[in-house]
Amino acid sequence: MAELTDHHGKTVDFRNVILIMTTNAGASDMARESIGFGLSTREDVQEEAVKNLFTPEFRNRLDAIVPFGYLPPEVVARVVDKFILQLEMQLADRNVHIQLDEAAREWLTGKGYDKLYGARPMGRLIQEKIKQPLAEELLFGKLVHGGEVKVKMKTGDDANVGNPLTFEITPAPPKSSKAKARPKADKPSEGGGVRNESALPFGGGRFSFTSCDILARSFPRRRESSFSFSLRVLRGNDDICAAPWIAPHRFGSAPKLSGSQPPAAKPTLLTSGTGAPMTTQLQQWLGEPNALREFDRWFEGVMRGGNFDELDAFLTEEMLAHPHPITSLCLARPLAAVRITGWDDLAADVLRDEERHSAAGPVTAIGADLSAHCEPDGDAWPLEVNFYDDEAFPFGDGDLDAVNAAAADTNTPWQGEFRDITNSLTVVGLGRIYSAISTNMPGRIPFGEPAPVEVVADRLGRFFLTLRFHQALVRDAANEGLPRAMVLLADAHDVDPWFEAAYWCETARDDDGKIASILGARDEANRARFRAETEMKIAEWRDRRNVIVRRQLRADKQQAFIDLSVAQDAMFHSITGLGDGRPSHELSDHEYEMLLYAWQRQRAEKCGDDPDAIAVPEAPRSGIFGLFSRAS
Repeated sequence: MAELTDHHGKTVDFRNVILIMTTNAGASDMARESIGFGLSTREDVQEEAVKNLFTPEFRNRLDAIVPFGYLPPEVVARVVDKFILQLEMQLADRNVHIQLDEAAREWLTGKGYDKLYGARPMGRLIQEKIKQPLAEELLFGKLVHGGEVKVKMKTGDDANVGNPLTFEITPAPPKSSKAKARPKADKPSEGGGVRNESALPFGGGRFSFTSCDILARSFPRRRESSFSFSLRVLRGNDDICAAPWIAPHRFGSAPKLSGSQPPAAKPTLLTSGTGAPMTTQLQQWLGEPNALREFDRWFEGVMRGGNFDELDAFLTEEMLAHPHPITSLCLARPLAAVRITGWDDLAADVLRDEERHSAAGPVTAIGADLSAHCEPDGDAWPLEVNFYDDEAFPFGDGDLDAVNAAAADTNTPWQGEFRDITNSLTVVGLGRIYSAISTNMPGRIPFGEPAPVEVVADRLGRFFLTLRFHQALVRDAANEGLPRAMVLLADAHDVDPWFEAAYWCETARDDDGKIASILGARDEANRARFRAETEMKIAEWRDRRNVIVRRQLRADKQQAFIDLSVAQDAMFHSITGLGDGRPSHELSDHEYEMLLYAWQRQRAEKCGDDPDAIAVPEAPRSGIFGLFSRAS
C-alpha cells in the first residue's frame, strides 16, 4: 500500500502518483550573462549544477530532468490578471469592479517579474501600487457604495512622481432603502456627534487601519533565498569590500596540526611604496589555481582526524590576521556561545517516527544537517534532521569506521534514503554568521594574484561554521542524550563546505514523561489547526460559490472566475473523495450544504471528535410552505 505520511501524522494515498520535484540548482548561474560578446546565458550550467548537488544514486532514480526557462511575458500577464481577479472577488460584496488598461497591464507585467524571484514580487507590487491607494477610497472616498475603477498609466511629468498608476473612479449611486428607526443604542458621543459603526465600509468595531485588511493584506517579510548558496561560491559579480590594511602572517606561526598541513605558501609579498597594502601568505596561496579545492581537502583531513581544538586555534589566528565583518562575527562565537537545542522534541519525533514505520524497525541513526533550506531567524538556525534505519546502510552495527569511510566518499549510500525529516533541533549562535556569508558573496578570484580579503574571510567563515557545528553537536548530544545509543551523522545540505562525519552517542535519554506530554500537546495542536483550516476553507468556499451564484462579477470576468472555481472544486473532490464531481455552483443550496456536512464529518473522524455532534442541514420543505419559504 503506497502512502505518504508527514510528521504531523497526516496520511495521503500515494498510489498512481506522478511526483514532480523542483529545484533552483544552477538558477543563479543561469541568470548571469556569460563572458564575451553578446548576452547569451550558459545553459550547460544547469546540468552541471544538478550533478554537483545530487548524488548519482539519487539522479539514477529520476525518470527525467526537465529544465525550465524564464516565464514569457504573456504568462506573466496572465499572473497579473489572476491577482486582479482575486482582488475583484474580495471586493465583490462591495460592488467594486476593477479594469486595467493595456499600458498598466504591461507595466505590472514588467515590474512584477524578476528572473531570480519569478512572479513572486507581483503580489507586493499590486499591494503597494493598487490595493493601498484604493483602501482610502473604500473607507472614505468614492467607493464607499461601490463603483468602477479603471487603472491607467500616468502621462507627462506626473509619470515620474510617486505611483506611476492613476485611477479613474466612477462611484456607484447610493442604494435606496426605506427609512428605518435609529436603534436606541446609537447615542451621542462625548464629542457631540453620533457614532454609527455600521456606516464604516467594512462594518463592525471601532475604525482602525486593520479594518481594511480585506483589501490591504500584509505580505510576509521578504527573506532572501540562499538555496543555491553552494553553487554561487566564487561566482558572484561584485566584490563586497576592498581589502583593508593587513599585517603579514605565515602558516608556520599557526599551531602544528596532526592532520595534513596546507601546501607551503609563497613568501609574504610586500608592495613598494609608502602606505601600500600588504598581503598575507593565505591570500597569496588562495590566489593559486585550484587552491580552494586543495584547502578544502586539507580542512577535511584535519576534521576527520578529530583535531577540533588544534583546528580551532589555527582558524582563530587566521581570522585575527584577516579582519572582516565575517571574521569578527566568528571570533565573537567561542564554543560556549554555540549550543544545540530541541532534544526533547527530537526524542518525541523519533518515537512518532517509529510508530509510523513500525514495519521498518527502529531508528538506528539520526542525521543533523546545516541546511540552506532552513533560513536563520536571528542567531537561531533550524537544522534538517533525518531518521535512518538499516535498510539503506547497517547503522545498527555501530561500525563508525565503515560509516565514516562511506561518508568520505561523496556518494554516501544513505543520501536520499532517510525515513523522515523534521526540524527538531536548532543551532543557536551561528545564524548571523551564515547570514553574513550568504549576503557577502565574494566575486571571482583573479588567479595569479593575491585573493581579496573577502574571499579569505568567506572561506574561513565557512570552515568555522562547520567546525563549531560539529563541536557543539557532539558535546550537546553527549550531555542531552538520544533515545538510545546510536549513530549521529553531522552533515551540510547545500552549505559549503560539504563535510559529513559520523559519531557514536552512548548517552541514552531518560524518559521522564516529557515525551508523552510533547506528543499529546502536538496532537491537540494539530487537531485544532486542522479544525481551523477546515472552517477557513469552508468560509472561502462559500464566498467563492456566492460570487458565482449571485453573479457578483461583471460578465467579462464571470467565466474566468468560474473556470478557476471549477478547478478548485475538482481538486477538493480528488483529495477528499466527497461529492459526485459536479462544481459547487451547479449544486442546489441543500446539496451544497450536505457536501459541507460530509466534509465536517470526515474532519471530525480524523480529529477524533464526535461526528454525530454535527448538525444535519435542514432539508427544504415541500409543498406550498416550501415554495413560500424559498420565495421569501
